[in-house]
Amino acid sequence: LVFSTGRQFYTLSYAGDIAKVNIPLDEPMGSPSFHPEGNRILMIKGYYDSDIVIKTLSNISASSTSTGSNEDRLIGKTIMSEDSGHFQPGGNLIAYKSERSGDEQIWINNQNNNHQLSQFPMDTYINGVKWASDGQSLLVNANDQLTQLSLDGSQTHVDFSYPVHRLFGWNSDQNQVLANIRINGSIKLALLNPASNTYQKIGRAS
Repeated sequence: LVFSTGRQFYTLSYAGDIAKVNIPLDEPMGSPSFHPEGNRILMIKGYYDSDIVIKTLSNISASSTSTGSNEDRLIGKTIMSEDSGHFQPGGNLIAYKSERSGDEQIWINNQNNNHQLSQFPMDTYINGVKWASDGQSLLVNANDQLTQLSLDGSQTHVDFSYPVHRLFGWNSDQNQVLANIRINGSIKLALLNPASNTYQKIGRAS
């Protein structure tokens, strides 16, 4: 069998052995679909290019037909994907997710400077980024696990017994996390307390 992580192809034998497939291509490949005869393959080539922009609300009007403004500012623009931008509480930094290094990582923008904050392994998928209330760290859901990132780049794994499907909110003062978690195969909205490894489901009990 052949499968893709979205960036790299691998073979998978029926014995469970995985091996990397080296293809001389200049961009990541994904979504492989084979011809019935097995001698050709269709795949998606390259990245999806999205950007983060700071929009000054005073420039927005119902009658405006302009597509941009001198006061609008692009954050860390590349030809890769940038998204999930968040303003730092009480500060001037902007945290965002970018694929410019080849993998999803957390980056920090400080005016015109951008630097990579996280060092997650290859093929990490990030589903949620939230600042602490003091603006000195971030909580990130990476590959269904929570990680706290300090501004010095240090990473602390947050132990929790259930996979975190998506991170929605973080009250760092009370150590509460709002997230979708997977419980017995089902995704539930819950309020988590990582310190006690407990959760409270929100909404219907079913």
